[in-house]
Amino acid sequence: MWKGEHCAVIRGDILALLNEGGVVDSFFEILNEDQIGIPKDHLKSRFMPTFAWDIVDESNSAVKIYIYLELLLKKVRENDYVFFPINHFKGMHYTLLVFNKQSGWWEHYNTLQTKLNMYVDPYFEEAKKLHVKISDYFKYMKDSISRKLNENPICKHIMKGDKVQTLLYTLCHDDREFLMWLRQTNVEYPLKANISCSQQFPNIYDCGVAVMYIAQKKVDGELVEGVFSAEAMKNMRAHVLCRFIIINEGDGSWEKEK
Repeated sequence: MWKGEHCAVIRGDILALLNEGGVVDSFFEILNEDQIGIPKDHLKSRFMPTFAWDIVDESNSAVKIYIYLELLLKKVRENDYVFFPINHFKGMHYTLLVFNKQSGWWEHYNTLQTKLNMYVDPYFEEAKKLHVKISDYFKYMKDSISRKLNENPICKHIMKGDKVQTLLYTLCHDDREFLMWLRQTNVEYPLKANISCSQQFPNIYDCGVAVMYIAQKKVDGELVEGVFSAEAMKNMRAHVLCRFIIINEGDGSWEKEK
């Protein structure tokens, strides 16, 4: 990929970098920044941090997951799409859960469907498990609106180090507006698997790159093809790296760098 006088960057270095969870989250943070200042008549998107069951299942999972859910519910109010990457089985695979306010459902993208050779997709089962948590939390919040408005205080969860703290806040104006919106809004969104999701090529570990590719396509308003083109993942890696380089240098654009 690059060769200097004393060292070189090989393809394996790039693949290792792009399949790390920190890269997916960093790229999604860039996409969040891209949403700032978009015209009001455009569809708005939000990109959540990567979710992994092994993070919340270790201890105090009921509290830890609230950090994701509290953030998620407010993003559902503010955006037309919410993208939720899921890291499965301690980094073995990435899939993408997408909230689509226009269609009224959650959609799950798994680029390994055709490789599983089994009746039950374990990655979709994990997405279903998360969807149940999301649905139960949304219902709980909706059912408790009157009590929260009457009693005034509201619980919020924050991370300090590796510990979760539960704090009690007095309802502010934004909190009240949010609860009034929730009271009038249907937030019971069903989940479905995207059975036409593009599939990875055999023996290629492109799941992290594919999740970024699908998200970029959808936020650009483009159709996600049923089959990845031969150059799709290669071009996506170049695009992601270029975005990092541009932001690091503070100058330029993708077209200029390309």
